[in-house]
Amino acid sequence: MEYQELVLKGTDTIAFAKQLLRSPPGWEGKLRLNLKEVGFITPFIAVLVGVGRRCGWEIIKPETEEPRDYIEWMVHAGEIRTKKSNYIPVEWGGERKDVEEFSNRFKKLFEKLNEELCFEALYGLTELMDNVIDHAKSKKGFCVHAQLYRTMKAVEFAVADLGIGISESLRENPNYQAMSPHERFKKALELKVTRDSSKHSGEGLSCLVGFVEENREIGMQGVIISHEHYWLCSKTENLCGNLPAKGWPGTLTWFRLLIQRNVSLKDFWEYKGLIEGDEEIIFNEEPPF
Repeated sequence: MEYQELVLKGTDTIAFAKQLLRSPPGWEGKLRLNLKEVGFITPFIAVLVGVGRRCGWEIIKPETEEPRDYIEWMVHAGEIRTKKSNYIPVEWGGERKDVEEFSNRFKKLFEKLNEELCFEALYGLTELMDNVIDHAKSKKGFCVHAQLYRTMKAVEFAVADLGIGISESLRENPNYQAMSPHERFKKALELKVTRDSSKHSGEGLSCLVGFVEENREIGMQGVIISHEHYWLCSKTENLCGNLPAKGWPGTLTWFRLLIQRNVSLKDFWEYKGLIEGDEEIIFNEEPPF
């Protein structure tokens, strides 16, 4: 069987996501992940490599020295280096205890920014990992990575799984079974929509989506690719569409959050009526829904 090749180029995650969406490869066969012209390793690329290692994909490394070295560390040591020579693991997990363990590791990274963004980043990353455990039914677990950009006061995190996808998960709720797959995907991005309302509030992934959409003008971004459905949000566009074939054999999520004055996840929760204005949120506690 010949390799199906996925070619990514450049340094920008939104561009990477569009390249992936334009060229859905044959995920059921042998895959070659060609990163030859990638100039920077973002968490989006990191989880692609993590999944590729687990699935036996052929990985063509970048030609440029720094991103090539990143990939070398990931492939051979399972780690990725920041510019400050810290090692941030590209983690692979599949159990509830992994979520807590990974959250504690990434908390040490996020604490290098102020407490507000630390809370938001940790909340977002934990919610994405929890979603895999609660909804994805991914037999191979999930891959997670995050990066801190101090000078830009930004944090990026990504989680990828090989599960049933967002639309198929929501189909288990009788209220949404009559919808088309793409309608269910869009519905799942709305607040208070969940597969099982007796166990979940439906305010995890949708909170991140809404927060990024509200603040995309200042540079917040997000990407969700789940089987043939996708959501892509940047300063210049906010898209929710579907593809003729799988864009990803599970669900891949990536978010970029910025620390800006008077912009916080707590403000977003208040705006949406999820918490009272004087309700205190203690760092690293569960959100009060």
